[in-house]
Amino acid sequence: MDQTPDKGTKGYEDFMLRNDIAFSELSIACASEVCVGIVDTSRNETLPEGDAMKAWKNPVFKFEPTTKVNLIKIK
Repeated sequence: MDQTPDKGTKGYEDFMLRNDIAFSELSIACASEVCVGIVDTSRNETLPEGDAMKAWKNPVFKFEPTTKVNLIKIK
């Protein structure tokens, strides 16, 4: 589901600015090469500079504990 406003429509410039800032912050926050690689895969045709929402969801999906054993390890 692409929530990017169409180019030239109201809110497009604001969306792009906010997306670029968020993507940059996520890229800077990456502490490992693995995380950098995961964030960099969030680029697409609509957002060639990077999709901040996808850049956030990809590492969360990769690193978020999903089993009780992993949750206990974190605690």
